[in-house]
Amino acid sequence: MKNLRLPIYLLNNDKYEGVINYPVIKINFLSSSISFDGIDYLIFTSKNGVRAINKLTDKWKNFPSLAIGKATAKEIEKLGGRVEFVSSNAYGDEFAKEINKKYKNKKFLFLRAKEIVSNIKEYF
Repeated sequence: MKNLRLPIYLLNNDKYEGVINYPVIKINFLSSSISFDGIDYLIFTSKNGVRAINKLTDKWKNFPSLAIGKATAKEIEKLGGRVEFVSSNAYGDEFAKEINKKYKNKKFLFLRAKEIVSNIKEYF
């Protein structure tokens, strides 16, 4: 049998050499102004949240970030941000519980999509 090189398809926006991308979800980054007044930390629950704020302003890099998982933390660092905490559980509700326990009486800016699956905002 001949050694066939079949194409590799990836169903997301991440680019890799030799891979054909077919984005499944289209992401529109909204442009708006964001106030960082009075906050202590930024909360990120996705890489796309990090990418979105980075397109709007560099001011976010002045605040420590809390990330829901390793991929989000890696994106924060890649774009020049500072990660202070990475959740031990990649589920929104559990992430919120960890934050509430570890960072009582702190103020957060929660950068998220318009629609989210978890009830994380209810914990804050």
